[in-house]
Amino acid sequence: MYIKSLKLSNVRNHTETSAHFSPGLNIIYGLNGVGKTSLLEAISLCSLSKSFLAVPDAALINKFKDFLFVRCEAENSLGIEYFVKVQYQKGQKKVFSNSYGDNQLPKNIIGEMPVVILSPDYKTLTFGAPEDRRQFLNTILSQSSKKYIDSVLKNKKYLKQRNKILADRKQNIKIDMNLLQILTDMFISSSAEIVIARDNFIKEFEVYFSNVYKEISAGKESVELKYSPYGLSDTQLEKDSIIQKYNEIFLDNIDEELRRGTSSFGPQKDELKIFINDGLSKQYASQGQHKSLLISLKFAEFFFLKEVKKETPIVLLDDIFSELDSERSEKVLDYIRTNKAQTFITVTNADYINKYVKPSDNCFYFHVDSGTIKEVER
Repeated sequence: MYIKSLKLSNVRNHTETSAHFSPGLNIIYGLNGVGKTSLLEAISLCSLSKSFLAVPDAALINKFKDFLFVRCEAENSLGIEYFVKVQYQKGQKKVFSNSYGDNQLPKNIIGEMPVVILSPDYKTLTFGAPEDRRQFLNTILSQSSKKYIDSVLKNKKYLKQRNKILADRKQNIKIDMNLLQILTDMFISSSAEIVIARDNFIKEFEVYFSNVYKEISAGKESVELKYSPYGLSDTQLEKDSIIQKYNEIFLDNIDEELRRGTSSFGPQKDELKIFINDGLSKQYASQGQHKSLLISLKFAEFFFLKEVKKETPIVLLDDIFSELDSERSEKVLDYIRTNKAQTFITVTNADYINKYVKPSDNCFYFHVDSGTIKEVER
């Protein structure tokens, strides 16, 4: 898959910006704060239906405007045209693509144009909170499975409604216990679907991860992924068994949930553990090992999506070369060139990248300044 052109209006400091891109490398350079990352966020809007940064949609709107608009034209590996438009105004997001038509749900475009994103913000993936790794799981699985997206959205809705009832009880507001039971049953059922999907994914994904890390470390170190669904350590991960165990947890903890006013179990508490040389990465990995683990996870994501989607994902690298040493930087560039993925790279100074790749028909350079983008002559 590759993006042919991108047009955006009122996305951060871009009031009106448009560009045509190379199917290979696209180097976007300029000072900090001029709008480089905003271009990648616009691509993320068209692929994941939201920014890859942890910000609300409203934060993407230019501070002097009241709406944003992005249009992306792309082409898949079979030569089939794909385009998508996203508009956000007054708290409402409107999405259109030639795959689904007008006024579709944002979830419908997820996975249609697969992307793999690496940003300095993702470095907590290997040593941060469990939430960071759950988000990693959700992003990959959502791009690879429409069924998973539906399960997650249902689960979030039931969890929110369930927590509202529990919170009301904590405030001494009378609640409907029958409604709580119904919501609990639906929450448990959708939770079981998520757990099974995550477990099956990790079993398959770990092979990709181990192979990439083995190459990066020249076989000197071993890595392992372990999925730990909350409260299910001794449970066979099949739907009936999971539902039975969740019901036991519910009955054992209902008094505590009513007292605290929040749910005490579910996939929102799951953990993905990353091990290196049999030690937990967040405790034992060196700074260099953390960087190698992150690169390995992201390129494993690339290979997994490429296989599952039968489509080469687009790669977005946001200012990562400021975080990596020369050896790891070269490894990233080698992976990109070898796999012929369309790649967008943001850097503050293009001199470093220019040592390895010169402007050509397969490598476009763009200079960004104050929300404007200009292609450098090849």
